[in-house]
Amino acid sequence: MANYLRRFHVKLCSSAKGSQEKGFTLVELLVVIITTSILAAIALPSFLNQAARAKQAGALKYIGAVNRGQQIFFLENSRFATSINELGFLAAQAPDDYSYTLTSGIGGLTVASAQAIPTDPVLRGYAGVVFATLDSGGGPKLATVICQGVAATAPTPTPVMVGSEMQITNCDYL
Repeated sequence: MANYLRRFHVKLCSSAKGSQEKGFTLVELLVVIITTSILAAIALPSFLNQAARAKQAGALKYIGAVNRGQQIFFLENSRFATSINELGFLAAQAPDDYSYTLTSGIGGLTVASAQAIPTDPVLRGYAGVVFATLDSGGGPKLATVICQGVAATAPTPTPVMVGSEMQITNCDYL
């Protein structure tokens, strides 16, 4: 009996070692799948955050372009534009995920404001303010400010004249 068991053991070991079949075991496949899943779980939130940042950067760039457009418009027309179309911007140029508003002449001051209001609650809103004051020679002096809001809201900056200086309140400056 012992001799038979010894032969059976040798036969099992030699057939397992002598096999020419190649492949992965179930344990090896599970280790790879679990490792990949853990890495994906770590990377996915970071990737989604980068996508939101890219959308916000597009809105910020657009508000900056509107501010520069308002400055040029003021120098050519001695007033601020009342619409994006009047500035020469096409609605198709505006980044998606935001709606845009433009106001001018706030509170009787020589001021224009543009807002980027997010349509996605994860995104931050932005507002740009362009204002004109007089320099020491009596000519117009233009300045701009860009404010950032919290998620899902656009800031509402308020221009206030303090002496001969324009100050912007309700603004988290960039």
